[in-house]
Amino acid sequence: MSDDKKSTSTGANTRWWESYLVRYFSGAIVGAMCLTAILLYADWRLYSGAHTSLSDSKQPLPMSAVAFMLIAGGLVYSYIISAPITVIHFGRSGRSALEQHVRYFWLGWVITLLALQVISVTVGLREMACSLVIWLMLMMVSLSYLLVSSQPEGPKPAATDLNVARPIGRKAKRSREAWRNGLGAMAWAGMLLSVVMLAARAFGLQGRPAVMSLMAFALPTLFVGGMQYVTLFRIFDTERALHRFYRLLTRARTMNNSKDVRETYTHLREHSNATFIVLLELCFSAFLIFCVEVFAGHPAAGSASGKIGVVSESMVNAVLLLIAFWMTPNLFMWSRANQLEKDFAKRPLLYAAQAKSPAADTEPASRVMVSRRRD
Repeated sequence: MSDDKKSTSTGANTRWWESYLVRYFSGAIVGAMCLTAILLYADWRLYSGAHTSLSDSKQPLPMSAVAFMLIAGGLVYSYIISAPITVIHFGRSGRSALEQHVRYFWLGWVITLLALQVISVTVGLREMACSLVIWLMLMMVSLSYLLVSSQPEGPKPAATDLNVARPIGRKAKRSREAWRNGLGAMAWAGMLLSVVMLAARAFGLQGRPAVMSLMAFALPTLFVGGMQYVTLFRIFDTERALHRFYRLLTRARTMNNSKDVRETYTHLREHSNATFIVLLELCFSAFLIFCVEVFAGHPAAGSASGKIGVVSESMVNAVLLLIAFWMTPNLFMWSRANQLEKDFAKRPLLYAAQAKSPAADTEPASRVMVSRRRD
């Protein structure tokens, strides 16, 4: 094959390391560190380090075996943490009103962490957590704005309507979008900060600022886990539109000279996925440590030091619920992939590069003939 043919090839990307190695290499390393931190903290919190101390062990495990198990566990951990990315990636053809708040949440989350730091060095988290009325009012105001801003815009008026105002210019649109981004981020920051303070009162954590900060850092675990359910239900409701998106995408990918732009957005997306997995690992690990800290039982009776805790039923239920909540939407991707495969089998010409007309997507299935010739 000549160099020209290679440069214009529209086949699948065979450089697998650009997708999977970049995505999971850093995730496996950070995952091993997170697993180590979780195991050490749980053993220290529940058993005063009785299971992770090798000083009194007669036959300690070789460090090479420990390192191998941690790296292998880190790889599995990073793969489990990346489960929501599969759902989000498959449903990337559109977004609902709730999914439009994703950018505002992440900006608001950063503002929340900054606000907690400012409060801790000035007034103090313990004092601010006691102001129940302030946080309830802040939550109501923030939630009201988020609900109002989530309402879809009404239909555009007809161009022949004489009462229609002149369309605003690009500068005004950019200014309005900037205000919307700023207000949305501040509303989410107020919402998250109120959740942290009210949850601290509910769990009796007013006097434990470190645990409150840990809870705030773990908030993306609940948000990402919840948003994948929103994406999943949107996939169920708009499956025909989703199939149409993949028809258009397949035809665009198989066009000549499409390889460069494909490599550009694939490169950006995979590196972003690698960063996203690392961040989710840290947040998910923080949430697990938070569950151990909050739901761990009281010191066991008769313990020598009086500091050894017990694994409470609430802690076990919380961890199992978190795992089920995190991984269940990914199971439905198997059936969604089968539906996409069936659509491809029934309408193969709609996925072909020759079907360049937009009207081809509306062609009924009865007009698409599938060849039964065997090679």
